[in-house]
Amino acid sequence: MTQRTDTERLEWIARTPNFLLEVIVDQPEDGSYMDMAHDHAYTGRTFRSAIDAAMDAEERG
Repeated sequence: MTQRTDTERLEWIARTPNFLLEVIVDQPEDGSYMDMAHDHAYTGRTFRSAIDAAMDAEERG
């Protein structure tokens, strides 16, 4: 995974059709984030890590 800026993440979100972000909180201290991009779900402990997971998958093809 490469270091990305928030601007790079926002630009990626803007050009991704049907992008969806869901915040999942079972317990306030135990939340996670899930995003849907290109018909796949990616999760992470932070918003940035969830977006990075989707971007990494796109880069791998």
